[in-house]
Amino acid sequence: MKRKYFTLAQARIMLPEVRKHLQRVNRLRHHLLLLDSVDISHDDPEQDDRIQRALEKEFHGASFKVYNELEKLDQKGLILRDLEEGLLDFRSVFQGREIYLCWRIGEPTINFWHEADDGVQGRKHIHALQKDKFHDKHAHQEHKDEKKEKKRIPRRLSVKK
Repeated sequence: MKRKYFTLAQARIMLPEVRKHLQRVNRLRHHLLLLDSVDISHDDPEQDDRIQRALEKEFHGASFKVYNELEKLDQKGLILRDLEEGLLDFRSVFQGREIYLCWRIGEPTINFWHEADDGVQGRKHIHALQKDKFHDKHAHQEHKDEKKEKKRIPRRLSVKK
């Protein structure tokens, strides 16, 4: 699969959808833990077997849904680093090198990044990057367009009285 790269703006736009996927995964994982904790004890062995099969069916169905949600994140080009913490990375490019924009569930937006070799322990605040250096052809073009527009704005004429 071809690697996907994101600008900070693109990654931030994706966050609401990413949050939904991770929330579904967490709900399903909680459901799996509950199913796994069920202990069946019934006087009728046949009834025990039926209940056990129903629980196993429910467990495997929920497991499938978890992996389906994780696959959706993977297909979007995201890298899930820690499922329990809800920690994931968006690949990006800064000054010609690959970096990761880093986000953890519970954080309001993407405020951290790290070098490819540093891992999550090397998280740094996003302000450490210069915004205009991100690999984003569209943002660069928009910046050029803004400059052109500014040049087109007529200056106020001074009127002599």
